[in-house]
Amino acid sequence: MNINSSSNSNNNNNNENRLDEIELEEISDGSLNAISNNEIGSDSLGNSPIQPNKSETDDSVKIEILDDNAKPVIVVDDSVNQKNSNRFLSPIYRYFEKWTGIQNQTSPPMVPFSEMFWSWLGSMVGMGLLAALHYYVLNKQDLVLLIGSFAASAVLIYGAYAGPLSQPRNLIGGHLISAVIGVSIRIAFVDTLGLYSVGSFCAVAFSIVAMQLTRTLHPPGAFVKFIHERKQLKSIKWQYVLNDPKILLQHGYLSELNVLLDRPYIIDDYDGFKLIEPHFALYIQCLPTLRFLFSKYREKKAFWISLIYLTIMNHNKESTMFLVENIESIGDDVMESVLVAAFKQPSIEIIDYLYKRVKSYQYLEDSIVVIVENGQINALKYLYEYGHLRSVSASKILYTAVVYNYYELVHFIVERFPDARIKSDLLPLIAKNCDLAIYQMLLERGNEDTGENHPLQCFTYVIDMAAENNRLDTIKWLTENKPDVSRICSVKAMDVAATKGYLELVQYLHFNRSEGCSKIAMDRAAKSNHLEIVKFLNENRSEGCSYKAVDRSAKHGHFQMVKFLCDNRLEGFTRKAMNYAASNGHYEMVVYLYQWGEDMCNPVTALMNSAKGGHFEIFKFLFSKLTVEDQMISDRYVDKPLNDFLQYNSKEINRFLFDESYQLDVDQKDVDRLVQLGCHDSLRVVYQWSGGSFFNTNSMTLAIKERKLKVLKFINKNCPGIVEPKSIVTHACLSGDIDIIRYVLSKDFSTTTDNEVKFVFQLLLDYKCSLLSGHVLYETIELMIDKYQSRVTTNEYKIITPVRAGDIELVKLLYSKGIKAFDKTLLFHIANIGHIEIAKFFHDNGIEQSITGCLEKSIKNFEMFEYLYLNYPSQPPINYLNAIEKAIRNGCLNVVRYLHEHHDDHDIFTPQLTQLANDFKRAEIEKFLLSISLHTK
Repeated sequence: MNINSSSNSNNNNNNENRLDEIELEEISDGSLNAISNNEIGSDSLGNSPIQPNKSETDDSVKIEILDDNAKPVIVVDDSVNQKNSNRFLSPIYRYFEKWTGIQNQTSPPMVPFSEMFWSWLGSMVGMGLLAALHYYVLNKQDLVLLIGSFAASAVLIYGAYAGPLSQPRNLIGGHLISAVIGVSIRIAFVDTLGLYSVGSFCAVAFSIVAMQLTRTLHPPGAFVKFIHERKQLKSIKWQYVLNDPKILLQHGYLSELNVLLDRPYIIDDYDGFKLIEPHFALYIQCLPTLRFLFSKYREKKAFWISLIYLTIMNHNKESTMFLVENIESIGDDVMESVLVAAFKQPSIEIIDYLYKRVKSYQYLEDSIVVIVENGQINALKYLYEYGHLRSVSASKILYTAVVYNYYELVHFIVERFPDARIKSDLLPLIAKNCDLAIYQMLLERGNEDTGENHPLQCFTYVIDMAAENNRLDTIKWLTENKPDVSRICSVKAMDVAATKGYLELVQYLHFNRSEGCSKIAMDRAAKSNHLEIVKFLNENRSEGCSYKAVDRSAKHGHFQMVKFLCDNRLEGFTRKAMNYAASNGHYEMVVYLYQWGEDMCNPVTALMNSAKGGHFEIFKFLFSKLTVEDQMISDRYVDKPLNDFLQYNSKEINRFLFDESYQLDVDQKDVDRLVQLGCHDSLRVVYQWSGGSFFNTNSMTLAIKERKLKVLKFINKNCPGIVEPKSIVTHACLSGDIDIIRYVLSKDFSTTTDNEVKFVFQLLLDYKCSLLSGHVLYETIELMIDKYQSRVTTNEYKIITPVRAGDIELVKLLYSKGIKAFDKTLLFHIANIGHIEIAKFFHDNGIEQSITGCLEKSIKNFEMFEYLYLNYPSQPPINYLNAIEKAIRNGCLNVVRYLHEHHDDHDIFTPQLTQLANDFKRAEIEKFLLSISLHTK
């Protein structure tokens, strides 16, 4: 290989791009092996290659073939070489050019349309299957399977399927690893330590490193951590879920719901059906849940029949069909009533299904007018198709449709029933809402009562009505065909047309009728910003307008309208115009109005309005126009002093006034008001102006009660001399704001006494801080224990409330924090309720409890009864006979059978027990006792 280049090329110092052409001779076989094998610089025999200079990299070397017979030419671009050398001198530049993409000098290739189609189809099918899986297999709430990370993954696996990050290993592994790390970090940082701001970014960072280490890097995987935040899921303890029929119904936990409904309670006449009856809206849309409840409470026939109407109202055909086909012996009258209810709804499928199952249609035909009142045009078409509409007077149907404003139905009736007539007093409504053809047809048919022509008085103000809906064709017809009718039109027609912006109608009324308009026409046209109509009225009419035209236009920011009116009319405007414009932030309008009529503006009132809206530029402009008199006598035009702008808490306005050395006139009430409103920036201005003299103990208390953490921090930091408020911990906990509670408990307030700590802690244990619940309550209790360890770990507290509520999480928290002196009677309080987890916790941790009376009390909760029997057999000796008698009275056969199988003393099963079962009509227990007595004999 011979390389020839220009020998003087390196001496060229000009700034233009220099290209050195290097001819590459063909080797003997006529091919370019050196180039094809990326060995530019090798000789023709394949010996060791000639190493190119570092400046001659791939970016600077190009191979050009001018035509088929020409030799390849290597073109070296020195500008690229210069750029490369600069990159080596600037590592930061090389790093950021990755972000800008300037390394790639050519645009990315176009994706073929075939690949676009398959990407679209794949993503549609994939995400569609996820949605269908969630909606039809799981519950329908929130569609949590459609998360952002899956959408991003779809972009990779369908749009860039060949990429290394799109492979199955990366897709599955990346999501799993990120999910594990996200949950772990949330437990460690958020749930345990309360570091809400740390969890998210730590999870993302650790997920990226973990995916890199496992070679499963998949960008959407890092998003898994944010599923909880995005969906704003509410954390509920499982024990609460098991006792809440609404949650169980909503999420389809049918087995758990079955346990809840069958759970025995202390009330003898308890009916589990009452738990689910109020929540019908949750299961009429879910057929599996509806089937489960129907099979369990099939005997509630009246309820299930009433539910048919609800399924129809919710347009649920499947649930309607299930109930109709499974409720035994539904009467014909009930089915007719159900059919009429269906005709009041838009679902034709349900109508068609029920229509074919009804034997008689008499009630349906009697209810047609009621059906018309609901305005279901498709239902009426169905009735017309099957010939039921002819059973009722078409005029009666037409009258009902007009009265209820169903004008699509009016068209339908008029076109299909030639005998349909209407009362004369309804003709104006027809002219307003129907086409001219319908109006003419009804006029020709005459009056409903007599069949004669409609009297002339029916045309009174008919053009006014037609003008409201821009019925120009109807108005033209009436003008041309009813010229002799008096009062056919009034000024209201043009007023309404101008208000609604019907320019063509306004012009027609002006040129073809004599009624004219009033000032209302231009006033309302100006308010609605119909400039062309205002110009037309100004040029062609003499009625003019009032000051309201400019006032209302200024309020809505119609600058061109205001400018036109001020330039062409003499009515002017009032101070309201400036006030409206300043309040709504129309700066250009404010400047124009002030310049046009300075004497018509009240800068003080306008200034207050601009401050209220936070419009700084307007405020600054108006402030510059205040006179000394305005600033000193600030309540000249308003009841409140000018410094009321502080309550609007505009940082820019407050800073502007402070820089202008404006003299504030505030008192203690003003400061308290600012604290209640949380006006942090305004309070800062007051503090800088007054030196903190207006801040006191009440200010801190107000900030806590109103949950203004920013204000509380500001006062506590900048006013160290004020007396700390009493009961500050109490106020913080009662506020229900966890951020306030954290802040207060992080400080050492000298006014916090032992009695207050004990009082607040007992309030928390009794759930009397109504604004605290769930994890916020737990965190507050934990913070109290950590802050006042020696004061709250005594034996003075009653923990009966959380125990009776089954709050095992709180019980565990208290125990883990050193509060172990539990009342010995707690087990008695939960024996009949069935919080077995708490009973197990007491037993497993050696927490001493009295068993006296517990076994007898737990007979209606067999699981608790069995646990107590096995784990507290003789602490103290139990009166088993008393327990059996109580079980018989309450019909608890499982308890009687269990004691017979496990209790050693069978002599307690005496004939008196059989008689007791007979007295209380417990047939199954009586049968069991008789069987064991016969077996004993």
